[in-house]
Amino acid sequence: MEQRVLAGYQPEKLYWYFEELTRIPRGSGNEKAVSDFVCREAERLGLWYRQDSLYNVIVKKDGCGGLENDEPVILTGHLDVVCEKNNDVIHDFTKDPVDIYVEGDWLKTRGTTLGADNGTAVAIMLALLSEEGGKHPPLECLFTTQEETGMAGAQGFDYSLLKGHTLINLDSGRTLNPTVSCAGAEFDYVTFSFVRSPAPGTALIVSLTGLEGGHSGTRIHLGRKNSILLLARILGMARETVPFRLASFNGGNKPNAIPREAAATLVTEDPEGLKARIAEITKDLRPELIEDDHGLTVTVAEGGEQNAFSDGNTADLLFFLNTVTDGAYSRTPADPNLVESSSNTGVIETKGDEVKVTVMPRSSLESRMDELAFRLDVLARRAGAELIHQGRHSGWAYAPKSRLRDVYTKVYKDLNGKEPVYEGMHAGLECGVMSGHIPDMDAIAIGSLATGSHTPQEAMNIPDLAGTYELVKRVLSAL
Repeated sequence: MEQRVLAGYQPEKLYWYFEELTRIPRGSGNEKAVSDFVCREAERLGLWYRQDSLYNVIVKKDGCGGLENDEPVILTGHLDVVCEKNNDVIHDFTKDPVDIYVEGDWLKTRGTTLGADNGTAVAIMLALLSEEGGKHPPLECLFTTQEETGMAGAQGFDYSLLKGHTLINLDSGRTLNPTVSCAGAEFDYVTFSFVRSPAPGTALIVSLTGLEGGHSGTRIHLGRKNSILLLARILGMARETVPFRLASFNGGNKPNAIPREAAATLVTEDPEGLKARIAEITKDLRPELIEDDHGLTVTVAEGGEQNAFSDGNTADLLFFLNTVTDGAYSRTPADPNLVESSSNTGVIETKGDEVKVTVMPRSSLESRMDELAFRLDVLARRAGAELIHQGRHSGWAYAPKSRLRDVYTKVYKDLNGKEPVYEGMHAGLECGVMSGHIPDMDAIAIGSLATGSHTPQEAMNIPDLAGTYELVKRVLSAL
C-alpha cells in the first residue's frame, strides 16, 4: 500500500495534491512534467484546458449553485519552484522527489526546498477543480511557469483565453495580509568604456563591508545603506582634496539585492593623506547609519592594479555613482507607508577597460517607471556611458475601490472575527504582468502560511492550507 505522509488530513484531496506535487521535480524551466500532470487531471475531470509552448496551463470549470451565468473568476499560481539544498544533501532536482516529513503542524523537508512556493496554490486550484457541487462562479485556473526566474510564463501567456476580470492570486503573503498592489521593474545596464595607463604613486584597495543589505523591493524603505554608493560617496568626497585615479570598482551580487560590500582600487601620490581623509569621512557619516548598518567597516590596504583610468574617466564614474537615483523614490498617495517607486544600484563590476553598473528601478505606476528610466538615460549620457534597458514588466497599482476586496473583508471577518490588513508589495508579482492584459482587473493576492521560502528551511503550515482553501471557497461563493 502506498505510504502517504499527509494521509488523514482533511480535505483529503487538497493534501493528496500537495503531496503529489512534492514528487514531481519542477524547478524553473523544468515544468513539463508538472504541467502534464495538471493536464491529465483536467482531462480526467472532463474539464476544458489548454497547454501552451511555455507549459502554462489554463483549466476552466463551469459555475454552480446558482452562479452559472456569472462572470468567471480567475485563480492563478505558478508551477515552478526554487531549487536549493544544503551542501551535505545529495539530491538531483531534475529527477528526485523531495523528502518530506511532519513536525507538529509543519510539513518540512530534509535539506531541500519544499516547494510550498507555489505548490500550495497549485494544490488549492486542483482541489477546487476536482470538487463536486458547492457554489461558485465559473472558474479560470491559470497555472504559470518560470515565475521564479522572470515571470516568462505569465508574460508569454495568451490572455485572450481568459474572460474574467476578477483575479485571486494565490502566491503572496497570508490570508490576514492580502496584497493589493505590487511593483513592476526592469534591469538597466550602464557600461563605461575607459582607457588605462600607468599612474604614478601608490596603489590602494579601499574595501567597505558590514552593511545589512537585503531585498531591494521589500527592504528598500528601511534606510539601509547601499555599499556601492556609500563607497562612491566616500571616495568622491575624498577626491576633492586628495587626487587619485580609479583602477577598478566592484560590489554587489544581484540586481534585486541592496549591496552589502564593495571595493575599489585606486592610485594616488598621497596615500597617507587619502587614508586620513577616508577615515575622517567615514567617522562623520556614522551618525546617519540605522542600527542594521552599525557593522560598517572601511579599510585601506596597499596593493592592486597600477594601470588606472584617466582623471576624466574617474570623475565620470564617481559623478554617476554619486548622482544616480537610489532607494525609495516616491510613496503611494493613498498610503504614504507604501513605497510606490524606488531604484537600486545592485551591482558594479570592472572587467578590463569596462565598468558595468546594474540598476533596477521598481514602481507600481508606469509613469514613475518611465520617469526613473528617463532620469537614468539623462545621467548616463551626461557621464559618457552606454545604457541598455531590459526585462521590463508592469506593476500593479492600488485600486481605491474594489468589489473583490469588499467581499474578501466580509468573508474573512465572518470567519475570523477581525478584518484583514491589506498591504502593498514593493516587489514583483504576476499580478503586475496580468494587469497589463486584463482590462479593469479587480484583484487581490493571498497565500497559505509558509516560512523560509527559497531556502532548505522552507516549511508549510499544514492546518493553514486547509484554512486558506476554505476561505477561497467562501469568497468564491459570495462573489
